[in-house]
Amino acid sequence: MDWVEVAMARLGMIKHPTRTRAHTTYEHLVEYQAPADGMWYPAFDRPRAFKRGDLLGTVKALNGKQSVFLKARQDCLMLWGKVTARAKKGEIILGAAY
Repeated sequence: MDWVEVAMARLGMIKHPTRTRAHTTYEHLVEYQAPADGMWYPAFDRPRAFKRGDLLGTVKALNGKQSVFLKARQDCLMLWGKVTARAKKGEIILGAAY
């Protein structure tokens, strides 16, 4: 019910004391590519914010001998990520805004 009241207030249908939240405007999109062929193992289970240097995930070679760690290049908000594990070199596996 609370959600409906807030939505109606935002649309100007009713007067309701709504909480104001600070909104961050992101101006840039960054796409992270698989650095090698292998299996993609994300370090998260849902979209979230990352700090520079945070681990985004690991690409493990199919032979199991090599792992490449993918880290955030800047503070960013994850927009979407690859769901399937198979990753080919150069394939986009994660999109983020900063």
